[in-house]
Amino acid sequence: MPTLPLSHKPTPYRGLIVVNFEEDMVTGRLESIKIKTDHLELRPPKPEDIDAYDAIFGNAENMALYLGCTRTREQTVQRLKMYVDMWSGRGKYGGIPYPYSGFAIVYKGQVIGNIVLGNGEEKGEAQIGLALNRDFHHMGIGKESVTAIVKGLAPELFKRGYQVNLHETNASGECIAGQLEYIKATASPKNTYSLHLLEDAGFLRHGYDEKTDRLDYRMTMKKLLTS
Repeated sequence: MPTLPLSHKPTPYRGLIVVNFEEDMVTGRLESIKIKTDHLELRPPKPEDIDAYDAIFGNAENMALYLGCTRTREQTVQRLKMYVDMWSGRGKYGGIPYPYSGFAIVYKGQVIGNIVLGNGEEKGEAQIGLALNRDFHHMGIGKESVTAIVKGLAPELFKRGYQVNLHETNASGECIAGQLEYIKATASPKNTYSLHLLEDAGFLRHGYDEKTDRLDYRMTMKKLLTS
């Protein structure tokens, strides 16, 4: 087990969270989701967001603890295309937008980050990941974004019956689509910014993976729906 940072007293975000499901009035078909908080708008990414995304994923200092290495612009283009395709329902999603995808984080009209509530590796598991432009760290934006997803979006997806891991299989080839049960997050023990952010949002430490040198944090839907 690695040496962990000093204990941190969580300071939760308790502001506005409004989750707006845009659905066809006749069919009820999901078209988009937008989330508003005190200072942010979270919306599905667009192809024209590429420069903002490249500034995040292509910055070595920004990515050092997040993914371990930078991404080329082409890799970022493919990542952005994946999110856009999921929101468009392309391919295996049969034309229906898939909400377990990425959200662009917009602050004062500028895209400054990306946050994902995406497919996990096990049935019932979703994984959350945040990438934020370093110029906007330590402003409460990460905390506000994570809380909006965990305490705003996730409960709504659960209540509306949107399955996680739709059309996905595990290593044994078994279908793992199903009701959302918990949200998983991982972070490097050296990344105190992310550790504190997760604790502020209410995540509990679940374990440590020596192979990847990452701490595992979890948030159950039972806790979210009863808190």
